[in-house]
Amino acid sequence: MGSSIDLKQMQKIEFDILRTVHTLCQENHITYYLGYGTMLGAVRHQGFIPWDDDVDIVMPRDDYRRFLQLAPQYLPEHLKLCHLGNTAPYNYDFAKIQDKRTILIEDTYSYLGIESGVYIDIFSLDGYPADEKKRRRHHKTVYFWQQLLAMYFSDPHKKRSLWKRPIVFTVQHLLSQNWIAQRLDKVKSKYPATGNAYIGYCEKPDRVIMPAAVYGTPTPYMFEGFEFNGVEQPDTYLRNLYGDYMSLPPEDQRTAHVHSVVRFRD
Repeated sequence: MGSSIDLKQMQKIEFDILRTVHTLCQENHITYYLGYGTMLGAVRHQGFIPWDDDVDIVMPRDDYRRFLQLAPQYLPEHLKLCHLGNTAPYNYDFAKIQDKRTILIEDTYSYLGIESGVYIDIFSLDGYPADEKKRRRHHKTVYFWQQLLAMYFSDPHKKRSLWKRPIVFTVQHLLSQNWIAQRLDKVKSKYPATGNAYIGYCEKPDRVIMPAAVYGTPTPYMFEGFEFNGVEQPDTYLRNLYGDYMSLPPEDQRTAHVHSVVRFRD
């Protein structure tokens, strides 16, 4: 059995993947931004949040689609692109770039028997209308399809209320990953990321859906001694997500993701 991977090693692997993705995007004029905790790490730590084991980037939908098309040709042999359209089973509506030389098993989905590698996440940025009521309605529609995907991959042995059991059974036995994925993609693509007042990746709560100007022109930030592209208005972006983002959380909240296995392959 291969040796286990500690936090620093995991961050180094993720950093190398990020550099590869950055180069691919630069050479092919694909817009991307550091996102979520990675953007926070760039602003507050000029690198990884010390206890974090995650890298997130975001791309406008058109750039995201181009990236999915080009990545298999550009990625080195040890890296693998995974997304709903090319991997089964796959329970996320965003893409991952995995290092095939490693093994990572997430506790949350261990019942699926999915064995991945150390990865970075790539999210699509989609458009949302300026009108608040329309924006909330569209968000609810996208979120419904995301939840349907989550239900499709949920643990069939989990205890549920009587009314929920037949719904989960129907979703898992009468629908397919591809059918849900195609409809989710269509719904998310209703409003282009360019030309709309708001953009973001749909999740609940919807605080990550922000005015397009917040993302704006990709802006360079130092991250572990290397420049990567981040959002144009980092203060607005990070306050929407985290509030007082420059204050460190209490020590008992400085936790990473939980993985049952993270090791090198034999």
